[in-house]
Amino acid sequence: MSDHAMKRMFARSLSAETIHRALRHGKPSYGDNVRIYRVGKKQVAYLGRKLREAEGVQVTSDHGGTVVTVYRSNDF
Repeated sequence: MSDHAMKRMFARSLSAETIHRALRHGKPSYGDNVRIYRVGKKQVAYLGRKLREAEGVQVTSDHGGTVVTVYRSNDF
């Protein structure tokens, strides 16, 4: 995890467990040199309570797997 991602994780009160769940269960999309894992309502409905705290979390990583930033957005 990059220093930037760690700062954003703490600033946005996201736990390491929440980030792990987003990476594991989030729906991936691919962009130029990045992957974005998003946890939306469909993933929460399918996996239930254990994923509820990660709803709206988006984790961006580079293709090497380093998390570069994290945030919460309910726009999807």
